[in-house]
This record gives sequence, C-alpha cells and structure tokens, in this order.
Amino acid sequence: SSASRSFDADSGAAALALVGAGGNPSSSAPAAASSSSIAAASSSSSSSFKDSFSTARVAALDATLAEKEAALRVAGEEDALAIEDEIADLRADISTLRGQMAAKDVASGEAMDQLRTQLRETRDALAASEKRLSNAKAREESLSESLAAR
Repeated sequence: SSASRSFDADSGAAALALVGAGGNPSSSAPAAASSSSIAAASSSSSSSFKDSFSTARVAALDATLAEKEAALRVAGEEDALAIEDEIADLRADISTLRGQMAAKDVASGEAMDQLRTQLRETRDALAASEKRLSNAKAREESLSESLAAR
C-alpha cells in the first residue's frame, strides 16, 4: 500500500525531475512546472513543523503522482493497470492528508475560540476583583479617617 511508503519533498521533487529528464518530450514540461510548484509549496510551509511535515508529505505524494502519470503515458497495456492502481492509491492518500490538515485547522480554530473565551472571562474576573479591592481600600481609608476624627 502506498500509505506505508515514506516520502519527503526533496525525494519527490528529485523523482519528478528524473521523470521530466527521462527523454519523453511530452512529459518534461509538466514535470518541470510541477517541480517548481513543489519547491514553492515546500518553502512556504515552514511556519510550523507539523504543518510543514504535512505539506511536504502532500507535495511528495503529488510529485510521485506526477511521476506515475508520466509513466502511465509511456507504459504498455500490462503495466498501465498496475500504474493506475498506484495512482488511485496516491490520490486517496493525498485526499486523506488534505482532509486531516483541514480537520486540524478546524480544531485549532475551535481551540483558539475557547482560549479567547477563557481569556475574556479571566479579564472580567480580574476587573471585578480590582474593583472590589478598590472599594475595600476606600472603605478602609474612610474608617481610618473617621477613627482619627474621634
């Protein structure tokens, strides 16, 4: 299964470049274009390790998918079925990873909303405590003045 394969963006881009340089003129232009988009996707995903890993994994799978699609164009009838199965597996893996990334985005958004709510509640409780403290100090000062006046 392709789900158990280990990819990274560099090896995927390298594989894609090899396919593009493989002597088939019809496959070299799309391969070169995909290679540059993979490099752009890989470099723009450095904001966090988790996101960059997922993005790199998707980019690597995209590169492998492009490699398999290029191989399919030049494959014989027998090889075509096996390559089509691999392409279907790769597309399923890419879809699954993108779904997981979207779910993580939703979960992190919900967590941020919860943290904002807790922060508002804490801020309100602090303001109420400061108000009570101010009132207590005013009462203490008033009592001190009334005792001193006696």
